[in-house]
Amino acid sequence: MSESFYDFAKETAFGPEVGFVKVVSTPSGADIWIDDINKGRTTKEFVLSTGTHIVEVVAARLSCHRELVLAADDELEVACSGEPAPDG
Repeated sequence: MSESFYDFAKETAFGPEVGFVKVVSTPSGADIWIDDINKGRTTKEFVLSTGTHIVEVVAARLSCHRELVLAADDELEVACSGEPAPDG
Protein backbone atom coordinates (compact mmCIF):
# COMPACT_ATOMS: atom_id res chain seq x y z
CA MET A 1 0.00 0.00 0.00
CA SER A 2 1.13 3.52 -0.54
CA GLU A 3 2.28 5.09 2.68
CA SER A 4 0.05 8.16 2.27
CA PHE A 5 -3.03 5.94 1.77
CA TYR A 6 -2.18 3.98 4.92
CA ASP A 7 -1.56 7.14 6.96
CA PHE A 8 -4.77 8.78 5.71
CA ALA A 9 -6.86 5.75 6.66
CA LYS A 10 -5.33 5.49 10.12
CA GLU A 11 -5.83 9.20 10.85
CA THR A 12 -9.48 9.39 9.74
CA ALA A 13 -12.69 7.80 10.93
CA PHE A 14 -11.52 4.37 9.73
CA GLY A 15 -9.86 3.95 13.13
CA PRO A 16 -7.49 1.24 14.25
CA GLU A 17 -9.68 -1.81 13.49
CA VAL A 18 -9.05 -1.96 9.75
CA GLY A 19 -6.84 -3.82 7.33
CA PHE A 20 -5.69 -2.88 3.85
CA VAL A 21 -6.09 -4.98 0.71
CA LYS A 22 -4.71 -4.37 -2.77
CA VAL A 23 -6.29 -6.38 -5.59
CA VAL A 24 -4.34 -6.87 -8.82
CA SER A 25 -4.78 -9.10 -11.86
CA THR A 26 -3.01 -10.10 -15.03
CA PRO A 27 -4.45 -9.00 -17.32
CA SER A 28 -5.67 -5.90 -15.50
CA GLY A 29 -9.26 -4.69 -15.65
CA ALA A 30 -10.89 -7.72 -14.01
CA ASP A 31 -14.03 -7.21 -11.93
CA ILE A 32 -13.49 -7.16 -8.16
CA TRP A 33 -16.16 -8.54 -5.85
CA ILE A 34 -15.77 -8.20 -2.09
CA ASP A 35 -18.40 -9.87 0.07
CA ASP A 36 -20.72 -10.16 -2.98
CA ILE A 37 -20.51 -6.44 -3.79
CA ASN A 38 -18.93 -5.24 -7.05
CA LYS A 39 -16.09 -2.86 -6.16
CA GLY A 40 -14.87 -1.95 -9.64
CA ARG A 41 -11.92 -3.24 -11.63
CA THR A 42 -8.32 -4.10 -10.90
CA THR A 43 -5.96 -2.63 -9.81
CA LYS A 44 -7.44 -1.10 -6.64
CA GLU A 45 -6.73 -0.65 -2.92
CA PHE A 46 -9.33 -1.05 -0.19
CA VAL A 47 -9.70 -0.35 3.52
CA LEU A 48 -11.74 -3.16 5.08
CA SER A 49 -12.93 -3.89 8.58
CA THR A 50 -11.09 -6.60 10.45
CA GLY A 51 -12.52 -10.09 10.13
CA THR A 52 -13.28 -12.46 7.27
CA HIS A 53 -13.92 -11.23 3.73
CA ILE A 54 -14.45 -13.05 0.43
CA VAL A 55 -12.58 -11.52 -2.52
CA GLU A 56 -13.37 -12.66 -6.05
CA VAL A 57 -11.63 -11.48 -9.21
CA VAL A 58 -13.42 -12.31 -12.47
CA ALA A 59 -12.76 -11.69 -16.17
CA ALA A 60 -12.63 -13.71 -19.38
CA ARG A 61 -10.18 -16.57 -18.80
CA LEU A 62 -9.69 -15.45 -15.19
CA SER A 63 -11.49 -16.39 -12.02
CA CYS A 64 -10.09 -16.57 -8.53
CA HIS A 65 -11.67 -16.72 -5.12
CA ARG A 66 -9.89 -15.88 -1.87
CA GLU A 67 -11.06 -15.91 1.71
CA LEU A 68 -9.13 -13.33 3.73
CA VAL A 69 -8.98 -12.97 7.47
CA LEU A 70 -7.83 -9.44 8.23
CA ALA A 71 -6.34 -8.36 11.51
CA ALA A 72 -5.86 -4.71 12.47
CA ASP A 73 -3.12 -3.07 10.37
CA ASP A 74 -2.77 -6.03 7.98
CA GLU A 75 -1.61 -5.10 4.48
CA LEU A 76 -2.48 -7.90 2.06
CA GLU A 77 -2.35 -8.27 -1.71
CA VAL A 78 -4.65 -10.48 -3.74
CA ALA A 79 -2.96 -11.27 -7.06
CA CYS A 80 -4.68 -13.29 -9.77
CA SER A 81 -3.57 -14.17 -13.26
CA GLY A 82 -5.28 -15.85 -16.17
CA GLU A 83 -4.36 -17.34 -19.49
CA PRO A 84 -3.51 -14.91 -22.27
CA ALA A 85 -6.15 -14.52 -24.96
CA PRO A 86 -5.49 -16.61 -28.09
CA ASP A 87 -4.03 -14.80 -31.12
CA GLY A 88 -6.41 -13.88 -33.90
